[in-house]
Amino acid sequence: MYCNALHVYADATNRFYKKKGHYRSGRILSGLLRSSYINPNTVLVSREVFDRCSGFVETRYYPEEWDLWLRIALAGFELGYLDEDLVPVEIRHASNTTMEIQPILKKNGISAAR
Repeated sequence: MYCNALHVYADATNRFYKKKGHYRSGRILSGLLRSSYINPNTVLVSREVFDRCSGFVETRYYPEEWDLWLRIALAGFELGYLDEDLVPVEIRHASNTTMEIQPILKKNGISAAR
């Protein structure tokens, strides 16, 4: 199960950012192959699913959560989506939550996968 994250800017707490996208429930492997759109802060996974899919691979810096979502989907589990803003995520300058750093993280992820 995952939901929406509402991003709050640390230096302007009255300013919010919400990712736009088409989130789905069910078998979402095809969507996950195109993008890691599930914010790890918004996910609830049962211990059984987590253990069966071997959890996070901690030797990866990025995208360890995307790797897990893919393995969960490949194992045949369906993911539920709740269209509610239930999780606040603070955006700070030069953190992994900023959009400016995303290309660097993706480049590192591609390099690690080779």
